Amino acid sequence: MKTNIFDESWRKSVKAEYEADKLNSEKAGKYALIFLSQTLEIENRIEGNRLFCPEMNMYITVYMGKLADHKAGINFAVNSPELGNEMYEHSIGIGDDTIQAVEVAVCSFAYSFIDGLVKMNGKADEKDSDTEIATIFGGKTHKWRAYFSDVVTIGDAPDVGGAEYYWNKLKKLILKRLGNQKVCYVKVYLDRAGGDITGECRVDDTLSMDLSIALVNEVSKWKPKGFASHKMYFFIRQEEETLEPYPYWGEEGHSLLRKKVKTAMDLFFEADTEEKNEQLLPNMRKALGDDILAFECHSLFPEMCAESAFRNVRHAESMNIIVGDKQPRQVYKNQLSDYWLINRIMFDFFNVGAFGSRTDELFRRYVEASATKNAMDQLAQQGAKLEKVRMEPMDFRTEEWFEVR
Repeated sequence: MKTNIFDESWRKSVKAEYEADKLNSEKAGKYALIFLSQTLEIENRIEGNRLFCPEMNMYITVYMGKLADHKAGINFAVNSPELGNEMYEHSIGIGDDTIQAVEVAVCSFAYSFIDGLVKMNGKADEKDSDTEIATIFGGKTHKWRAYFSDVVTIGDAPDVGGAEYYWNKLKKLILKRLGNQKVCYVKVYLDRAGGDITGECRVDDTLSMDLSIALVNEVSKWKPKGFASHKMYFFIRQEEETLEPYPYWGEEGHSLLRKKVKTAMDLFFEADTEEKNEQLLPNMRKALGDDILAFECHSLFPEMCAESAFRNVRHAESMNIIVGDKQPRQVYKNQLSDYWLINRIMFDFFNVGAFGSRTDELFRRYVEASATKNAMDQLAQQGAKLEKVRMEPMDFRTEEWFEVR
């Protein structure tokens, strides 16, 4: 818990500066990092603007969100080679003042998210884990172990005896979303205040409406006197013996993937004639050196942009992949190793304006090229209310060389 770089006087100075300017995001971020360092019950040290936990070979970076007089939102990014991909958490704190709200948000993260990671690191007992899990993906068996964080409770939420209660209710739906991840993490959050209820389940930081509805049905049974909530995490780690190689794990892999996604977007941007568009997939396969990724960028990017453009529609969490003459195969987006990685990378490029003044034009061209946009136009012509539309899984046709991964 002690830093090997900064002394206690530095910590007190940062806290004093923040107390004098409570709504300053930069100062709040520095204070949140210090408070997290003091709160964690594992060895850690502050290195620059992030925290390093040597026992778990893990870095935690703090990004301040919105600050108000009694509320604070904090984003945390967690990196470790053992996790495969970067993990994210958004934690909200409510307190008597902004400082207390920041501390509550940090504690909520430490006592749920980090608690689950610590248990996965070898400190879980029988009630905090599920050690007999097997799934089939890509025609191969994958074995897993699940670890449960503590349940962080606010108000008079019911005593459910631990996170295992929610795991048993959600397990079947969660296992359908496992592919070949090193670690899959699932956030479970429920709250109720009078007639206002929230049920939120995120798989690898992606909202699942199917799972969230199951939580809404659960929290609707609560009868708290005031505000009440439950928050916890499941960390599901694949056994080494069944883990299939994946080229884009880790920082180097992610950097390589970013370059390939940018190349795919450049090629789409340049395909401004019918002839170029007909050669787009072959050109992507050649330029990316990864046939699977080329197919995904070519076929999925238009639909991803359309889903963003039509956010009031409930989009399917799965898709049907048809390889050659074979029967359609349903695959959840969470199962595909590339899906949410390339989705985030693509929108990162959009958000930073990577294509200059033509960035918006590229986004619109993607949307126009999508089957989703065509379906929305047809529904609009029929007078349908889009907020009530629930999309069916889309079909994606490919050739024999394609494999799910």
